[in-house]
Amino acid sequence: MYVYDMDRVQRATVNGPSVGRVPGGWSAAGARYVLPAVASYRTNGADAPRPGGIALDRSTAPDSLVAHEARPVDDDGPTRLWRYDFSTEPERAGLLDTDPVAVYETELTEVRSVLSYRSGWYLGRMTGAPDERGTLWRQDTEGARPTRCGADETHRCWSGRAESLSYWEETGDVWSQSGRMLFALPLDSVDRALD
Repeated sequence: MYVYDMDRVQRATVNGPSVGRVPGGWSAAGARYVLPAVASYRTNGADAPRPGGIALDRSTAPDSLVAHEARPVDDDGPTRLWRYDFSTEPERAGLLDTDPVAVYETELTEVRSVLSYRSGWYLGRMTGAPDERGTLWRQDTEGARPTRCGADETHRCWSGRAESLSYWEETGDVWSQSGRMLFALPLDSVDRALD
């Protein structure tokens, strides 16, 4: 996983096929700007768990980053969830501590997106075929519950291919992306759909 710093966007000063620092300045393979990686993370070995989706949790003090485990499609679970603090070392400002501060496990399978806010974890899941709708679940110490929607109270209320979740505290909206579509829904309405 690569880490980028938006304050380090560089205007390309060399028009060439390379990407990054080159003699004479910066090249972006014909593009006008380049965003160089400032750090990277990798797993320890082929059998090590791999992170799937990630999300920033601003409801913790200080902010933290959460991730779900990437599992094979037909895997029976469980799926692990991790919370990482950001480093307090000055030379690692803005980067994650390498060890999680919390590790959780859920029996939910086919998790494709994760979000944590206060004491709840929100997990987007695939269900059945890729063209079907997915489900959005809330996981907490009481267990996991799916959102319900429509007159038939179905659980398939979420976009099937939503692979990201983000919470914008200023508006109270949960943002997600499915394919090329970006959409938002108030977190309060998600929580009401769990009752």
